[in-house]
Amino acid sequence: MSKPLAVIFDCDGVILQSNRLKSDAFGEVLEGYDPQQVADFVGWHKATGGVSRFHKFARFFRDIRGAQDWEALTEAACAGFGMRVFEGLKRCETIPGFEAFVAGLRSRDMPLAVNTGGAEDEVREVFAARGFAQDFAHIFGSPNTKKHNMQKLCDLGLAVSGAAYLGDSELDFKLAQMFDLQFFYIAHESEWHEGAAVTRAAGGTVVPDLHALIHLNIA
Repeated sequence: MSKPLAVIFDCDGVILQSNRLKSDAFGEVLEGYDPQQVADFVGWHKATGGVSRFHKFARFFRDIRGAQDWEALTEAACAGFGMRVFEGLKRCETIPGFEAFVAGLRSRDMPLAVNTGGAEDEVREVFAARGFAQDFAHIFGSPNTKKHNMQKLCDLGLAVSGAAYLGDSELDFKLAQMFDLQFFYIAHESEWHEGAAVTRAAGGTVVPDLHALIHLNIA
């Protein structure tokens, strides 16, 4: 395994133990709608990590419900979702090993960045409140897509061939392939159940949490 020139992190399930928090919030925001539609939607959400909340709620109201006022419903749902998850993101546990792993990378002056499907302003505020923001050269999120943000990191010289990308979703895996990054599947609370098998088959690395990466000494 070659030493990466930079390390790029997803957020939910890779830095913060927030996957379940967000999955629960999707269901709570849609309480009162057809229970089977909501259950199917939440299941789809779990299988499509890294996609912004706006696009997900738009799918529910526009494509599943066929609502004429889907844009207004989507905006309201996004606001309700944000209110539910924001405080939780400030309190939830980090993925085991996160602090020690980042400290080790920082001690080697390794460039670090975040590429998340979460709302960019929200993630930056949470990271500032928790004291993480100064560890990352860039923190990118929605409304831009993760592909768009990865291209920005490429232009900035971080998402270069051989850089490491730590993720837990199929989208993360596909982006790593697209940008020729070393992919590390963080299994701790991933909702992509095929992730370990798919990652191994493609030659990526599967680890239970970030403690394991300290031992791998990727930097």
